Amino acid sequence: MGTVTIIGTCAVTFAAASGTILGRWAAMRAHRMHMRRAAGLKLDPSDRFAIRAKSLGHPCKPLARALLQIPKMQQLSKGISPFLEAEWKLGTEAFLSALISFSLITGIAACALTASPAFALAAMGICMVGTWLYIRHRVEEDQQRMRSNIPNALRSLTDSFRSGHSLVQTMQQASVDAPGRLGEMFGTVAHSLELGRTTSESLAGLQGEGSAPELAFVAVALDVQHQSGGSIAPVMESAREVVEGELELLQTLHVQTAQAKLSASIVTIMPFVLIAFFSLASPGFLSPFLESPLGICLLAIALCMQGAGVLAVRRICKVDR
Repeated sequence: MGTVTIIGTCAVTFAAASGTILGRWAAMRAHRMHMRRAAGLKLDPSDRFAIRAKSLGHPCKPLARALLQIPKMQQLSKGISPFLEAEWKLGTEAFLSALISFSLITGIAACALTASPAFALAAMGICMVGTWLYIRHRVEEDQQRMRSNIPNALRSLTDSFRSGHSLVQTMQQASVDAPGRLGEMFGTVAHSLELGRTTSESLAGLQGEGSAPELAFVAVALDVQHQSGGSIAPVMESAREVVEGELELLQTLHVQTAQAKLSASIVTIMPFVLIAFFSLASPGFLSPFLESPLGICLLAIALCMQGAGVLAVRRICKVDR
């Protein structure tokens, strides 16, 4: 009788949550289609994904906003916000709220199908941790790709300055030559200069969040050259040689820390996978930990040790950032 009650409650909750979310999504889709017909505009896939994600995460938006008030969460969100804005057109708050909503739906569905709260919690953990690891991996790949293109961008800047181009023309040419987000950053600087903003204000875009230390040096050098005069081409050439040497060192560090990063990913997600597996293979295996204060303390100690291990490995791998 207790199992039937649990399954029924979970099914009703899941149906209510799904109805609410699907209703919001349908209303948002109808509004979007109406605006598209009125304006004659088309949305690309990233825009559609952003609208659906915001609609999905709207019920959990207050929780996401509260979590982002934690200093550690703010620090972690700064690293992924440029990627979310560039790739998925999502802010950190919208992404976190959508992730929480999707994890809750996954947990409710898992509990309704298996009648195992432990499996539901493990499924939620796998969903959240797996998504976070995927985002971190994509962010690191994007950062490495951008940094590997900086020497060619500096060579393009050097050639442009030696040809007698102005700063605006140089930035426009660099935006065409540089691929991906690096070219977009140079294009933003060129557009800002065309709007009449000062050189310092325009070059601040190369020093903002999601940028690279090498670009910050380039921004400072260009700003100083604009104020004091002189030839900037030799400075860009020297900077390119320094950046190439740093990239070789970073590549060596990436190779040496690859195993530690893989270990950190496995240590982070494997406990949730094991809990999900044993919850199905041996129902009630967590009961001894929850039936006595000693068991709860041991479970809490295990979770703390798990978190300490993940943080320790992440700190070891932080040398290449």
